[in-house]
Amino acid sequence: MAVAGRRGSDDDFTPAILERIAQAIGSSFDAAHGGFGSGQKFPHPEAIDFALLWAERRRDPAWQEVVLRSLVGMAQGALLDPVTGGFFRHCATRDWRQPCTEKLLLTQAGLLRNYLEAWQIFRRDELRKVAQKVLAYVEHTLRDPVGGGWFAAQEANDAWYALPERLRADRKPPRVELVVEARPLAAAISAFLKAGAVLRDETATRRALEATRFLVDAMVVRGRGVYHSAAGGERQILGLLGDTVFALRALLHVVQYTGDRACLEVAEDLVGVVLAKESARYGGFFDARDDSPHFAQARRRHETLQENGLAAEALLRAGWLFARPELHAVAERALRHFAADHPLFGYHAAEYGRALDLHFHPPLLLLVAGDAADPRTAALLEVARRSWVPSKLVLPLDPVHDGARLERHGIVASGATARAHVRVGEREIACVHSPEALADAIAAAAAQG
Repeated sequence: MAVAGRRGSDDDFTPAILERIAQAIGSSFDAAHGGFGSGQKFPHPEAIDFALLWAERRRDPAWQEVVLRSLVGMAQGALLDPVTGGFFRHCATRDWRQPCTEKLLLTQAGLLRNYLEAWQIFRRDELRKVAQKVLAYVEHTLRDPVGGGWFAAQEANDAWYALPERLRADRKPPRVELVVEARPLAAAISAFLKAGAVLRDETATRRALEATRFLVDAMVVRGRGVYHSAAGGERQILGLLGDTVFALRALLHVVQYTGDRACLEVAEDLVGVVLAKESARYGGFFDARDDSPHFAQARRRHETLQENGLAAEALLRAGWLFARPELHAVAERALRHFAADHPLFGYHAAEYGRALDLHFHPPLLLLVAGDAADPRTAALLEVARRSWVPSKLVLPLDPVHDGARLERHGIVASGATARAHVRVGEREIACVHSPEALADAIAAAAAQG
């Protein structure tokens, strides 16, 4: 849906917008079966993501129920393939029956993140098991063994999926579409990195890094953005806002989970690409491809609330990680520009809501300074990465290689023992040296909301 933003007054741009978005999501929640809406049921991972955040912010059992009933309902219904794993695209009925049997990588990535974070919070074993089923499906069915990424989809085949397990083995499975698409690839990188940290799954982390290499080498063009898709050595459609933002988010996750400096440099380049799409007059970001002047129709500029929300959130995260406050101002302009539009989108405004939350609630920022080869640094980073706090950010900083970044964050570079600076926004609340002390500091910050 392409909607030009209607600039609201300053009175519109307050944390009360978050309340209204939460109300829209809550009012569409299906209390009987979980999920959102009353007809065809799509999983909507972004709405569950917002519900997880809101449950933690409000300590509200009703929002915990939104999350749990939705995740349990999907897993126990027909949306989840019980034989080979993986979630189908949607179901025809509100009680999660009659699935459309296409399987999308983007759906797997979003729900994998949901189930992992819900398991971190609720510690219900069935949530972890569903996450592991999704991991196994993506690994065994969608992985590109040559390029190292994952293909975008497996086509629908109702008749094959209706077969019992013993008969499926004798039939050819539904075809996997041998196309890699930037958005689902980037989303899967982020989800697999989280799985690697949360489940201590080294294979998941390794697969995420292999996919990252493909993304950077085959799909990113410095200074111009990201190709939408790649297949058979051919790349299509360069520079769309959503593709660039998804790739930027994934690279920021790679930096947080691995400390990869090369990815950090690519992420900074993509920040520049996103900034170049800003409307100088109104704020917000245009969506225009950048590969050929012959596609005049495709170069029309549209502003969309969902993708502007994603772009604003990515710039806010980059601003905190890179100590670049000017990015916060650009993100705020985009969010203000759409302040009057969110009621048009109902629960589809969830991603915009996540960006608003990050704007109005400075994140927990964990800056871990120490020699990357020091086991004490590794121990601090494991605690930082495995914990769950809404919008938490982690940045490894090696005094030998990251002197300029340490200075940007106001940290004196030294060869002293590894330490973690625990901050809420710009305010430092603790500087600790042991994993136990870091866990306590994270818990204390989370308790303060």
